[in-house]
Amino acid sequence: MPKLVFHPDVASEIKASHAWYQTQAAGLGDDFISELESAYQAITELPETWPKFQRGFRRYLLSKFPFSVIYKDTDDYVFVVAELCITVEGLVIGPVAHNQQLHAMQKPRA
Repeated sequence: MPKLVFHPDVASEIKASHAWYQTQAAGLGDDFISELESAYQAITELPETWPKFQRGFRRYLLSKFPFSVIYKDTDDYVFVVAELCITVEGLVIGPVAHNQQLHAMQKPRA
């Protein structure tokens, strides 16, 4: 199984999103982290499963939150470059840490 490697900005994106969700409802930020962890597990087990996005990167869509994990896989590792927010209009905006105003539009999917 390939090792996960993260772009340095990913940690701040995740922290910002976690904090915002925690302010919306107790435990919601933790649910966001749990879904991300499940996504990372699935990506490392079967990295070529999800569709190519742009420039050889792939995109894994979270099921309960309006986010995508953008990554590139190699034989040795999976490089996660961003956690992107998807707006209601279907536009990909991000990275989230650079677009804090988007949090006002984010609602987890049921």
